[in-house]
Amino acid sequence: MRFRPWLVLVVVGSLEVTAIVVCSLLIAIYPGSLKWTAPVLCPADQPDAFVVRYHTQTSDGTGTNFTLFCMDGRGHVTEAGSWRPLGVLLAGVSAVLLGAALLLTVLAAVRRAGRAREPSPGGFGGPGGPPGPAPGTAPAPAGPGGPAGQPASAMPAAAATTPPPTETIT
Repeated sequence: MRFRPWLVLVVVGSLEVTAIVVCSLLIAIYPGSLKWTAPVLCPADQPDAFVVRYHTQTSDGTGTNFTLFCMDGRGHVTEAGSWRPLGVLLAGVSAVLLGAALLLTVLAAVRRAGRAREPSPGGFGGPGGPPGPAPGTAPAPAGPGGPAGQPASAMPAAAATTPPPTETIT
């Protein structure tokens, strides 16, 4: 299988669109998901993070904004913003989706390579040959012309020239 750069672009683009949708749903359903970015965005001396929701009224309607704040033990607060936490969350979701896609790709390649190494299911050792008995079963009884009713021309030469067994009557 040859490398296709356009396919890589399509897959990565699809993963990014999926990451944007997932982030949007995360924030709409659970705005506290912005707190997951606090270890990256908050200073070490301000480990406590909280999210504040602002409602604004404009001529176009009502808007909602979520802002991440970092706070220390004394109550000093630093604003981490809205877009930086969203960007870090998007990067995290993208990394998880890309990791899952790479894992599935590697598993598919390993599975495909395993199938290529399996012996041929053909009966006489080659592809296109007549099928042999299923594993764990006895071979089919010989019929007219060869095993399982096959013509003598499909049989190996040694099997076609074997004389019939003789009977002794006493």
